[in-house]
Amino acid sequence: MFFYRLLLKIIRFQNSLRFRKGRKKYKIIPFGCYCLPRVITTINNVKPSKKESEKTFPFDLCFSNFECNTNLLSSKFINFYDDLEYDHAKKYWINNTYKLIFNHDNMPMHEFKKRYDNRIKNLYSVLEQTDDYLYFVIATWEVIGVNQVNAFIKEICKYRKANDFSVIIINQSKKVMKFPIQNVYCINLSKDKLFAKININDNWVGELKNMEEFDAALFNYMLNKKITKIMRKTLKAGVRK
Repeated sequence: MFFYRLLLKIIRFQNSLRFRKGRKKYKIIPFGCYCLPRVITTINNVKPSKKESEKTFPFDLCFSNFECNTNLLSSKFINFYDDLEYDHAKKYWINNTYKLIFNHDNMPMHEFKKRYDNRIKNLYSVLEQTDDYLYFVIATWEVIGVNQVNAFIKEICKYRKANDFSVIIINQSKKVMKFPIQNVYCINLSKDKLFAKININDNWVGELKNMEEFDAALFNYMLNKKITKIMRKTLKAGVRK
């Protein structure tokens, strides 16, 4: 237990050294399809935490669908609140049209709307007003097609130049995915069994944050290594100077 927590501290320290100079030059935007992109980058000190005044974006903390997320981005979230309903049994909001489950949002409608108005504003603020290099990180249990990724890139290119961002897809579906697209990187976890082991009690977030078990430590180490390898490669290549 102590060793696993020590390993996490070492990883966080290494990432601090690797990206300290670059942190002001890039931002990470989780773009679905559940909390993993935010959790894995935050606990490893690649993405600043909320305590460090990092802004939250619309798809950070909900279950979502990549294609639907792209459609929302394209429409500027104009119909985002139209099909909302509150699940009284599970105590959270859902949107059937866009396949969204807001499992962290047990609150009145006016509070929910205020929260997500701010998160949507944060997203467009980064897209439109900053010069930072952007990493869009997506974790998916569903197979994503090349056309879906191209549609997403087309939307982002309305705000950013093609060499101003990268897309990192964490593939947890059963099918290996490949994307012959510039600056799109796919981390295939199709054969990974570690996540299932740390999610037996639907508590993978706690397992990763507490870092008390070997499976959690190994999963975190391997995924962090793959994500930061992509980031070092792109930053070293001078994509953002």
